[in-house]
Amino acid sequence: MTYLQLAAHLFLLVFWTRVWVKPAQSLTLNPFLSGPLRLGDTIAGFLRPALGLPDRMTALALLLFFWAFQAMFFIRFGTAWRISFGLIHFRPPGEDLAWGMQFAYSGLRSAHLLLQAWTLYFFTRLIAPRDRSARAHEAFAFFMSPFSRLPLVLQPFVLLALHAAFAFAVLSTGVLLSTGVAQGDAGRPVHALAMDGSALSLLLKVGLLAMMSFASGLETLIYAIIFFILGGLALTLFGAQFLSTVFRESTDVLMGRFARNPAVTGGGLDFTPMIFVFAVSFISGNMQVLLMKLLRLPLHL
Repeated sequence: MTYLQLAAHLFLLVFWTRVWVKPAQSLTLNPFLSGPLRLGDTIAGFLRPALGLPDRMTALALLLFFWAFQAMFFIRFGTAWRISFGLIHFRPPGEDLAWGMQFAYSGLRSAHLLLQAWTLYFFTRLIAPRDRSARAHEAFAFFMSPFSRLPLVLQPFVLLALHAAFAFAVLSTGVLLSTGVAQGDAGRPVHALAMDGSALSLLLKVGLLAMMSFASGLETLIYAIIFFILGGLALTLFGAQFLSTVFRESTDVLMGRFARNPAVTGGGLDFTPMIFVFAVSFISGNMQVLLMKLLRLPLHL
């Protein structure tokens, strides 16, 4: 069900991008973009006469409609709502919630996925080589609009502010919290994150949660690389050459300057992705444990 939710949000990303990019600006020969854009244009073109709205307003209306539809679907048939901040997990206080709260939680989930996608984009920009003219680079930047238009030097500050706002919003809902730092610790409540105490104490809690949410973008990077590597291998076995090329170039974009160089490897086995995944996993895991220890420190403010 998690992968189905991810696929639904990737579909919504097509209309989200149309809200920020004019159709005339999105004309491209990039095959990484042409397929998704044609799909969005076909749906919008079919419903535009009935809606009677300009292009961007049509995209916004379709975005809201499909979001509401997928929210209702997953509320009815999906698993229990949960948002993860690295080692911290948030879940509703009960299964039987009013529809208004269910939609609010679904909105937080959608905002979290978009925020994680922007964080993933920032990390890939950070390690990208100077020559970023690849087709996958262009497609990634296109779908990450409007965040991708920001200068790289401003992106971490904008992300941290958004993660902090998101952490405060999640804490304000009064959801239950649990964590699992070590074996046997799974499901242990984190009582220190209650919305009480002084303003400075709350600020520190939100700040640490924002850092954990930001650092979890490294986990998203790992999962994305593994998905594209395994998916590319499967597509190669089935003879889908174009899609396997898309997956291979997407892997190179995610790994940036650490991507394999075919001229160097000579076509043999390349363990660079495995080494990269282990290195990023080590960094991410240690950052999350350190932030969790800071979060559990007693605060007397």
